Amino acid sequence: MMGIYKIISTKFKNFYIGSSINIKKRFNRHLQQLKNQNHSNLNLQLLYNENGIDDLTVEILEIINDRNDLKKIEQWYLDNLNPTLNINLNASGGDMISNHPNKSEIRKKQIEGTRKVAQSESLRLKRSINAKILYPDGPMKNRSHKIESKQKVKEKNGTKILIDGIFYFSFRDAEAKTGISRRKLSKSIKEGKNSNWKLL
Repeated sequence: MMGIYKIISTKFKNFYIGSSINIKKRFNRHLQQLKNQNHSNLNLQLLYNENGIDDLTVEILEIINDRNDLKKIEQWYLDNLNPTLNINLNASGGDMISNHPNKSEIRKKQIEGTRKVAQSESLRLKRSINAKILYPDGPMKNRSHKIESKQKVKEKNGTKILIDGIFYFSFRDAEAKTGISRRKLSKSIKEGKNSNWKLL
């Protein structure tokens, strides 16, 4: 079954939105990666680690017949439902590895898999053609690497916090997204007033 799905935390009511040409198979893959502690979405992994598999349920949002519409419709859901567990709100995917605790192992597996596939001459040719289509002025054109680099440094050095099942990279990040002051968050976590607020 092809379409858009939602993974929901029954405890926190937070959710993740994804798309797949085979929803059942994709959800099972999510579960396997969570069990193996190598899921690329840190928010889902932290929820699983805290509450176990029984906390997560899957819901089908829409069945889609045309594969070409899959990403476009997924993007509509991402824009309109504002899922709190998605790390990247772009239907084409994004960087979910940089802040993952097992990023070294995940990247190693990805590199090994890529090397095997990349030995194919036809694949190298296809990638070359796609690169010219995507970046006609060169791969560095129109890329804001300075902004991305600053954000990565900020995320790496910040204090990691889990608040009501949502992962934040710093107290400032948490304050901006929750509306709760940094002072109140810090004090509550330090004094253990809320069991759902933790430093990681």
